[in-house]
Amino acid sequence: MDRWIGRVAVVTGASSGIGAGIVKELAKTGVTVVGVARRKEKVQEIADQLKGEKGKIYAVKADITKEEEVIEAFKWIKQNLGGVDILINNAGITIKTMITDGEMENWNKMFQLNVLSLCSCTRETLNSLKSRGLDDGHIININSISGLRLTPRMGNMVYSATKFAAKAITEGLRLELAAANSKIRVTNLCPGLVQTEIFTSGGWGEMFEDQVGKAVLQPKDIADAVVFALSVPPGVQIADVTVRPTGEGV
Repeated sequence: MDRWIGRVAVVTGASSGIGAGIVKELAKTGVTVVGVARRKEKVQEIADQLKGEKGKIYAVKADITKEEEVIEAFKWIKQNLGGVDILINNAGITIKTMITDGEMENWNKMFQLNVLSLCSCTRETLNSLKSRGLDDGHIININSISGLRLTPRMGNMVYSATKFAAKAITEGLRLELAAANSKIRVTNLCPGLVQTEIFTSGGWGEMFEDQVGKAVLQPKDIADAVVFALSVPPGVQIADVTVRPTGEGV
């Protein structure tokens, strides 16, 4: 990780769960971290707690489902920190909803955040690297095992569709960069069940409670996988990582 010391990483959905865990671990390695979230105060609390670490944490408020706020956030980073070198597309939402009788509002929310916002943050990161003549950045998309296969868990199919789409975009971006002879690396990271508030807010409270104490990951487990993907030599690309808790069967 030495080559990333002092360089800038953007983490979306940084106020809690996996995003907060990633912010903490990257700061410990000496990376300058910009935590982007609607709840800026939560990111600032993390920054205050980790003041003594090698890397500094900046809290930036943005709703990344709104393109103008994405552009403003990256503009702030350019003006204050020079630009973005690493992007962790972590922000996401899961809503328990059926295809047979679900609501368009919920489907739109998931596709907007899990797919389209991922695209806009990726584009702005690539623009930032290009504007500085850099070709050694790294984009890590936090996907899900739901983006690898469907499960019999009813209400999860549309969410899975967004994660399948995110996987296709990740692989497509890798192809585009390879065609351009770029050395920017792209990683698709798929966690199994992680103990975060995303499930309770999405209507999956009972399902999650059934798993607590059994097979569940912690945010730090995913943050460690992010550090691993970043830390390999420049000529190595960790294209796909699946991290599941021991004993997870679904």
